[in-house]
Amino acid sequence: MISLDNLISERRRLVGPLLLIGLLILRLPYLIGVSAYFGFDKSLPVLALTIFKNGTFLLTALLIWWERKRLREFHITRGVLVIIIWGPILFGLISIILVFGGNASLGQVPLIQMLIAFWLFWIIKRNPYMIQQHDNKKHIWILIAVVVGICIGLIFGYLNGLQGAIGVIIGKHRSLATAASLLLSAQSWLTIFPVFMAQLSNAATLEEPLFRGFLWGYLRLQGWNEKWILLLQALLFWVGHIYYLGVAPYSFWIIIPLSGLVLGFLAWRSRSIATSMTTHGLFNAIGDFIAHH
Repeated sequence: MISLDNLISERRRLVGPLLLIGLLILRLPYLIGVSAYFGFDKSLPVLALTIFKNGTFLLTALLIWWERKRLREFHITRGVLVIIIWGPILFGLISIILVFGGNASLGQVPLIQMLIAFWLFWIIKRNPYMIQQHDNKKHIWILIAVVVGICIGLIFGYLNGLQGAIGVIIGKHRSLATAASLLLSAQSWLTIFPVFMAQLSNAATLEEPLFRGFLWGYLRLQGWNEKWILLLQALLFWVGHIYYLGVAPYSFWIIIPLSGLVLGFLAWRSRSIATSMTTHGLFNAIGDFIAHH
């Protein structure tokens, strides 16, 4: 006979994986499905993107709250919490400034994500042990993340430019030397920084906790070998970008699978997705800048 305590304990163990399944559903069947419905070569409607972004951020926040006593198992450290909380808030403030400057619309301000971020901040204030999850050799790994992000951003920007050159996406074909020279001016970084903040609070925040954080952690708790987890998360990350197939071939066949492996390796070795989030935001921002500016 199953006791009431055992039943409650079993239900508690199911909640985290169910929230993870919700994240996977939003990232795979939902996002891929709506992208296929509206056309892979077209931008998604605002409502579809809003559901995906806010739903993903909410489930991520709930998972952080639910697993708040063992966040280290999921590569969630103090640096990660800082990025997840302050990324959307700072990006929202930048967006509000741009709205008043006439360079953006109010619909581009991530108000719901900002509210969720404030809720997470309140949770941490009530549970201060959550921020005691220190990053291993934080300064060294952040430096590595920045260097890797810049190097991969150069390569990805070059490849995206080639895609533009063959008419797949709008881009500029530049040599790696030219692309590197673009990053040497302060003016370039003034353009890259707000894009980096946007990527940090969107792509990095919406994808890293899922693939390199909670998916990795739950599989490891089930006894999976981490080499197999590295390959599986990279495969799912690749499948999650299938909407690039036929639209941006270099992105689908080279950039996405390579970045999935690199980001997974960084999170694995540093035991924190703060490194993979930093690298992710950087190479997205730099790659976009080089290909389109």
